[in-house]
Amino acid sequence: MTLGTPPSDDASGGDLEAAEALPDSTDELGTGGPWPEAARGWLSVRADDVRRLLDRHGELAAQAARRAHVVTHGEPHPGNVLVSEGGCLLID
Repeated sequence: MTLGTPPSDDASGGDLEAAEALPDSTDELGTGGPWPEAARGWLSVRADDVRRLLDRHGELAAQAARRAHVVTHGEPHPGNVLVSEGGCLLID
């Protein structure tokens, strides 16, 4: 039985280009709904914090990309192995 190759994981997650541009382009938040003005105010005060967190995210994503990944969040056990006609499947 061949288990195959686990799917690759992109640790960057989400639309980072949009997130990185957000502190400098708060006009993109629009005007509809109750939150754009509050978000603009928050970003005007916290833009440097957001940039610092995005930089840290990039560092952590780069570290994760250099490390081996596991398929599950823990050890496989009978509760997350499904036996079907096609073989065994790891369900986690």
